[in-house]
Amino acid sequence: MAVPAGSPAVTAVRTGLVRQAMIGREAVIGYRGKGVVRVALAGKGSRVIVVGGDRYRWTVAPDDEPGLAVVVAHAQGDGQRLVVWVEHGVVIAPGLVAGLIREALVRHGWTPRSRRRQLTLRSPDANPDPARPALVPWPPAQ
Repeated sequence: MAVPAGSPAVTAVRTGLVRQAMIGREAVIGYRGKGVVRVALAGKGSRVIVVGGDRYRWTVAPDDEPGLAVVVAHAQGDGQRLVVWVEHGVVIAPGLVAGLIREALVRHGWTPRSRRRQLTLRSPDANPDPARPALVPWPPAQ
């Protein structure tokens, strides 16, 4: 959800030319006249997990369809975000999140420290294996 930097719906703290605000669970920095830049997940409402020596922040966004969205970002920057859709009813525990992160890094080319377009994947299993969850690109290629 991109919100213009001058939107009255955003409660913000202004420091110089930078406007910082919270929209849902995302930290947003808007530069006057240049729109909105999304950065790392907010500390409040997200959890920290360490995988392979790197710290990540993650949260679950219950967006309804096509399931629950597990949103992951590197804790130290505004790099590429990972969104993994899982089926309703899946227990999303830290072990599963760690498995999702490992699979995205190894098999899907996720680069959490590089500024790139969000990587969106889906777990087709109703009961994914936390150690090695199967992930496919989402939406599927047509």
